[in-house]
Amino acid sequence: MDPGEPAEELSVPEALLLAMEWHRGGRVQAAAEVYRRVLASSGDQVDALQFLGVALHQLGRSDEGVASIRRALELDPGCEGALNNLGNVLKEMGRADEAERAYRHVVELNPTNADAFNNLGVVMKEQGRLDDAVAAYRRAIALQPRHADAWHNLANALKKAGRIDDALSAYGKAIRVRPYHAEAYRNLARTLYAVGRPEEAICVYGQWLAREPDNPVPRHMLAAGKPACSVLELMLVEFRHRR
Repeated sequence: MDPGEPAEELSVPEALLLAMEWHRGGRVQAAAEVYRRVLASSGDQVDALQFLGVALHQLGRSDEGVASIRRALELDPGCEGALNNLGNVLKEMGRADEAERAYRHVVELNPTNADAFNNLGVVMKEQGRLDDAVAAYRRAIALQPRHADAWHNLANALKKAGRIDDALSAYGKAIRVRPYHAEAYRNLARTLYAVGRPEEAICVYGQWLAREPDNPVPRHMLAAGKPACSVLELMLVEFRHRR
């Protein structure tokens, strides 16, 4: 089905589901158009408003996106999804204080929302509040022990705070929870290099390559056979392979 068809062909719930599918698949402009058609045909609709807001942000129209999500929240102040999306958009806009308020509202409404605590930790880390960030990540993990992103984010915060052994342990936990967590492998290896443990870093690259045999970064590091390379050299290798 082409992006121009659904408003006339589908019911409102069907059109909304199709738009969400397109949105998840990266067809952001097409999804935004369908969200607009849903709103035009059915009036204000919370999910259409909040997802349109996310799409507008992704399309570079962030202020309009925030306004759309706020309109959704006027209709349903207790919508956790809209609050979380508002926080995500505001965070990416660099409006950390407002993002924190949105995430805090989520956890006030639902103290068991592990994703919101993880997001709250991200904002606090960006503000330099490392102890608060660590506490938020640990709360997320207590609620959802297999939350790989929370373990990885906890590791990053611990590393920044100089708690290297704890950070290494948390990176390892993120990998055990999600064996294909590329960023956890990368950051674990970098940290091991930084603290003078290159042989262990090479082992991490070997584990990563076993999971992702087509990934050029661990393949290059193992093929180079240079366990004593510097962190700067490692980062340059990764940059070249990302281009």
